[in-house]
Amino acid sequence: MTCPKCGKRAIRFTKWFKGSNAFATTCESCSANLRANQTTVWGFVVTLLVMIPLVVFAAATYDKSMGPEKSWRFVAVAIPALIGAAITYAKGGYVSKDQ
Repeated sequence: MTCPKCGKRAIRFTKWFKGSNAFATTCESCSANLRANQTTVWGFVVTLLVMIPLVVFAAATYDKSMGPEKSWRFVAVAIPALIGAAITYAKGGYVSKDQ
């Protein structure tokens, strides 16, 4: 994601992926205060809507007697989350809080 003020990368994906940095951050280059644009917010909403039924399915079908070899469902839930985050990071962006 690039900074709308300086045009340089505002935040690395590894830092963006952690917590609230996706919604508000400070540019690493020019220290501008930034907030997520609508594309980023909608990307999170869509990813969340996809994740809810997957988590419910994984939890409902989990049986403790299955053992670790059958717990692939929970690992499979992480894949759409990572894909959704990567797409949101690539297509989303920031706007200045000053606007």
